[in-house]
Amino acid sequence: MTKSLDFLQKSERPSFWQRFDWRQALAIDLGSNEIRIFRVNLHKKEQMEILNIDQACVAVKRTSRLQQPKVLAIGRDALEMRERFGEEVDVIFPIVAGRIVDEKLAKILVKELLKRALRVDRILPFVISPVIVLTVKAGSSEFSRRNLCRLFYDLGVSELHLLVEPLAAAIGAGLPIADTNGALLVQMGAAGVEAAALSLGSLVSFQSNLWTGTVAGWELDELLRAYLVKKHHLLITLEASEQLKKQIDLDLIQEDQLATQKSFKLIGKDLLSKKAKTINVSNQELVKALEPIIKDYLLLIEQLLQEMPNALLSDILDRGILLSGNLAKLKGLDRFLARSLKMPVAVVEDPDLAAATGALTVLENIELFKASLAYL
Repeated sequence: MTKSLDFLQKSERPSFWQRFDWRQALAIDLGSNEIRIFRVNLHKKEQMEILNIDQACVAVKRTSRLQQPKVLAIGRDALEMRERFGEEVDVIFPIVAGRIVDEKLAKILVKELLKRALRVDRILPFVISPVIVLTVKAGSSEFSRRNLCRLFYDLGVSELHLLVEPLAAAIGAGLPIADTNGALLVQMGAAGVEAAALSLGSLVSFQSNLWTGTVAGWELDELLRAYLVKKHHLLITLEASEQLKKQIDLDLIQEDQLATQKSFKLIGKDLLSKKAKTINVSNQELVKALEPIIKDYLLLIEQLLQEMPNALLSDILDRGILLSGNLAKLKGLDRFLARSLKMPVAVVEDPDLAAATGALTVLENIELFKASLAYL
């Protein structure tokens, strides 16, 4: 059984969803890079059903300003087109950090992913109005949240509940959020990092770097590419930088450790000769290139600790910090933060799925969590 689904004691009385199987209920983690759609199998409730995990992007063909852009692909198919068709094709992420940056493409993307999840085809009209628990960024504005609500209701959703992402991840990780004891969770995604203090089922305070110029996952990729261009005149693809980011060990930064022995073989385009080029780069060199952003993570957590009530601060110093989100899987990040902050730091189980699993738990126990939901 999924860890996050069994920490709540469920009533013997059948829930709303069990009595009305015809109305589908979905939990959606609306990430900037990936959109995850979960559902509980109503006939075997102990089993979690992953309906769809897909890239949150759309590939469009460039046209003149007077013509509508032509959509070529959606999701993973669109991402595979990135950097492979030159300037003819743009791969756009229409929803970034909870903000709709392209309304038309956002509607096309969400509609298609909902159709895939609900198994709606052209014959069956889109009338299966689902009930949805949707994760949103803690630092997103009221305006952004209302735009998201309007988007989903325009697509036929019958009921929408918004759940802030750090709270969703804490629930998904199995934290007893209803306790008075405080907990600190850092949600690390492609478009930003949010550190949140939790107590009594809600966010007490949080710090967010959304829209500050320091974009978490994507910025790490761009920083690696920019460093290699400046230092080695080597241009690598975004796909290669994403893979490289996952292999770097952020904790190997001491001269007396094995950092100098660990290196990576990189293949790219030499910007001087315009030919293919292969180089070896040490782990320590790349860690130093990423140091400015890693220090921003530390600053974010320190700012939250400074503004936290003393009672919660003592709880967190005792219990430590939890990391969730896809970036939490970066090698050595937990050890680096623990050594720098001088307090325990741990990564939750399945960090990239924690927020979606938490939204699913809320969906199963909607009445119990109403006090923690952001209704619009």
